[in-house]
Amino acid sequence: MKNEQVTQRVIAGLIEGRRSPSDLAAELDMDLATLAQHVGQPTVRRSLAQFAWLSEVRAQLLISSYRAMAAARLATLASADEPGELARRSCNDLLKLDLSIVDANALKHVADAPSAEDIRRTLESLGEEDAA
Repeated sequence: MKNEQVTQRVIAGLIEGRRSPSDLAAELDMDLATLAQHVGQPTVRRSLAQFAWLSEVRAQLLISSYRAMAAARLATLASADEPGELARRSCNDLLKLDLSIVDANALKHVADAPSAEDIRRTLESLGEEDAA
């Protein structure tokens, strides 16, 4: 398998998040150190940062849609004779959430991401925890 294909499978496996680092490495027929080397590549780190940003935006969009429903429900509860306290507080909490979209400039700080060695150590410790 070509290096680019392996890199794409590493990225897909990490984003999917269903397997431990040890299981992902085994599935890709590599050890944790090799997996860490793939993850430590600047292009991979950048891709993972962009996917994290995309996930954050998706979560914020989902919360935003519920905020509109919460506002409508809060208006209904406010006009009711005896509004339910739990429902009122839940709606209020949704309306108070700060939904500032992640700044695209944050992606410029990918260089501040952990080194390949840091990632390798983390993956190894996670692998040891999985084995225990």
